[in-house]
Amino acid sequence: MEEPRSGSIPPIDVSGCSLPAVEEGLARLVLEHSYCRPVEPADVRPEVRVLPEVRVVFFDLYGTLLLGVRKEPFPAVGPEADSALAQVIRDAGLQPTGPLHGVSELLAELIAASQETLRRSGVDYPEVEICTIWRNLLEELCRQGKLALREITFSLLRRLALHWEMIRNPVWPAPGLQESLKELENRGYKLGLISNSQFYSRTVWAVLFGRPLEESGFEPKLVFLSYEHGCAKPGTRLYELAANALAEMGLSRQQALHVGNDLLQDVVPAQKVGFHTALLAQDRYNLRLTEEGQDAPPVKPDVTLTSLSQLLHCLPGCTK
Repeated sequence: MEEPRSGSIPPIDVSGCSLPAVEEGLARLVLEHSYCRPVEPADVRPEVRVLPEVRVVFFDLYGTLLLGVRKEPFPAVGPEADSALAQVIRDAGLQPTGPLHGVSELLAELIAASQETLRRSGVDYPEVEICTIWRNLLEELCRQGKLALREITFSLLRRLALHWEMIRNPVWPAPGLQESLKELENRGYKLGLISNSQFYSRTVWAVLFGRPLEESGFEPKLVFLSYEHGCAKPGTRLYELAANALAEMGLSRQQALHVGNDLLQDVVPAQKVGFHTALLAQDRYNLRLTEEGQDAPPVKPDVTLTSLSQLLHCLPGCTK
């Protein structure tokens, strides 16, 4: 199900960068699977206006700053997924003792079970810790006699989780990303992230840009990734945490703007907590207006953008 490579991302030399969290093997996996394709415009008209109250800009990550490559998602379950998962396991140096039929369904069941446990504890939109899921998967395969392992290391779990993610969801930087972030920073805006993400989101960013998230203009206190808090969008918990962080910095919710590609995941919860909102419709395969089988939620963002550069027309500058 590989998409044709219309434009490979040039290899990035991370040897001289300060990236202690990025192992060489993980960096190589990211680069092997990251490539870009031409942006395909969405059938959306931009609606741009100045937002003078804004002092902080939060971004979603996937589909907003990092665009998905595939027009159709790689299947999470089924024979094709079983084959790909088996190859991920072999590429990590493990030798299955037999066919891994149904391994993708087992992985999906473990994720669902973890989510259900969190729901029972009161989390409306739970986020799993993916390395724990992979540990459970390897232990179950060992119990079933399909895999023989003496030790399950954290580095092994990280490699497996990242490799599987890069197969299912290869990404590339949105056009004009670094220039837009830098200009917003120059204009005095604080930058943050609110994203449904796992540990590998930090790894992917560090490899693609040669530096960690927090050295890319984002305020460390304003980065909220779902895996670090056990909850996900479209719940409002991550946004409430962001609002609390703003209050500690002497800023109000009305001074925040959230930029995302998903009407349900980004615009709806951000509006619920009082943030300004921007729907970013820069690529039709990354734009999300509805959930499958459902109508679009009856909400309207403050602005609708078809490129990141249009954000600069909404935010002329503020006093630091």
